[in-house]
Amino acid sequence: MAKTEVLEYVKGIGEVHRSYDPFDKQLADLREDGIKSPVSVRDAAYIRVHGHNTNYTRTCHAPVCAKDSPVIVARMSLLVKNMEMAEQAVQAHRNSQYPVVDDDFRIYAQWEKIAKQDAVKAPEKRRAIILPQRGNYRINRDSDEARFFFQDTIHTPNSDNDYFVKFVKGDSIPVLQIPVSAVDSANGTIVNYVGFDGPEVESNLYFRGRNLDVDYRALGVRKSAEGTSQKNSAVLLYTQRELTQTLSILEEIRQGKVRISDLKGKVAKVAQFLQRLKQ
Repeated sequence: MAKTEVLEYVKGIGEVHRSYDPFDKQLADLREDGIKSPVSVRDAAYIRVHGHNTNYTRTCHAPVCAKDSPVIVARMSLLVKNMEMAEQAVQAHRNSQYPVVDDDFRIYAQWEKIAKQDAVKAPEKRRAIILPQRGNYRINRDSDEARFFFQDTIHTPNSDNDYFVKFVKGDSIPVLQIPVSAVDSANGTIVNYVGFDGPEVESNLYFRGRNLDVDYRALGVRKSAEGTSQKNSAVLLYTQRELTQTLSILEEIRQGKVRISDLKGKVAKVAQFLQRLKQ
């Protein structure tokens, strides 16, 4: 049985799923359905431009913070990569705290090294970026930060496909950061998460949230072959388990074993699977 809800298929990226759960359970559910992580800001922006879902989502990014040091954003969060850290973050939020993942700033130093190594690369290709401010500020559409987060969904050849043109009033969006006082009072590296608000609230990039312990929205994408232009390999649109389940439903229908009251739901599942193959 699928753990996440299928929302839509978006050409150029794939099948969009949604999970409403605490963060650690979301990661497990997404993975069980063949999705490695919550969406990136880039993928969420692409879905908003080309699909129908424009609501808030948790993302795969993470602010990495340390006392008296600039904020670093990791493209792929340690919380996503490490389930034990994800569970630690959920528990910290349950206690109204930010997750401190070490006691010697070792993890901050690791990401600082990565960010400095990648500074020579185009922002779109970096694994991490150092932000110019520690407090709340706005990122301009022409900034390295905007290019890091939004990648090919801004400055597009067709302005109709440009996220800022379509959804942003003006040329900047807010970054809402973890309070500096909270960072400077922590005896170690804080790793939190990046939430991406909808256009109705300025498309905020929300670093300061402490709600990973509650049921909230995270989108995930099962990428199609055409949606892997930024990846090295294509991802199948279905798992072997889903194929087996669909064939089993068809066999039950063929043998007349499905009750009339259940037939509509069974047929809908088969139709959804076939529609995915058609794309």
